[in-house]
Amino acid sequence: MEENEGGVRGRLYGFLFLATLVIILLAIVFFTYWQRGVNGLGDMACGLIVIGIFQGAAILFNKIFRKQDN
Repeated sequence: MEENEGGVRGRLYGFLFLATLVIILLAIVFFTYWQRGVNGLGDMACGLIVIGIFQGAAILFNKIFRKQDN
């Protein structure tokens, strides 16, 4: 019975964390739309794409050089 409660508690914390992230991201999207309209959402989407490209390049860089060290 105690093992099951630990799993439920972990799921609850995971759900609360995910719900908090969704609320924060939706607040950012709504604020951007409220301030700049549809053009602001497009600018934000382009910025997120650029951030994703740089993050992917950093991850790839770490994977390449980690394998060379071994």
